Amino acid sequence: TLVVRPDRGTAEREVTRLFPARYGLTARQVDWSPDGRLFVISDKDQAEKSFQLYLVDAQTGVRRVLTNPNDGGIGDTDPRFSPDGRRVSFVRMSSRFHQDLYSTGTDGVGGEQKHSHDDRRVGGQDWSADGNSLYWASDRDGQFRIWRVRTATGAKPEPAFPSVAASNPIQFSLARTAERLTYSEFVRDLNIWRLQLDSGRWTRVVSSTAED
Repeated sequence: TLVVRPDRGTAEREVTRLFPARYGLTARQVDWSPDGRLFVISDKDQAEKSFQLYLVDAQTGVRRVLTNPNDGGIGDTDPRFSPDGRRVSFVRMSSRFHQDLYSTGTDGVGGEQKHSHDDRRVGGQDWSADGNSLYWASDRDGQFRIWRVRTATGAKPEPAFPSVAASNPIQFSLARTAERLTYSEFVRDLNIWRLQLDSGRWTRVVSSTAED
């Protein structure tokens, strides 16, 4: 359920209900337009369908379809409004390891624009403050890093924020008033443990910087 709650007070308001199952999806599923009038959500109405994007009126909850991916893949997720609210960027997932970055106009005119052509994992994405560039995290060159593409020129992607070379930077956000980035990093360090059955106590047997 998508709920709006004021900064102060407890008067929550339900906007719309969402399909409940989103197993393994770590990306954002909703974003709020800069003018506060619309939400963009990733949703579907049947289990066998792909996720698609909808624009939702923040006051009435009325929704309209924004994207129509082909059924068979996971679908469209991680929506982000551009700073002027005229476009929405998103990740189209054919599978958990095959994804690309797209954007589309909120007015439904002009169709979809594909910004990456790598068919590789995308760990997160966001717009630049001026709305002229898109940034996304991807392992397109074998290592997860953050890339930038200028949306108007169609130029080739270029590395951005070279100090960020994490194993998997995800769900990042760019400041709207300065060239600064905040991000989370997904880290999985599997070790080997022993369970004492009579006491229920766990003891680590093998631990290293790799997945054991």
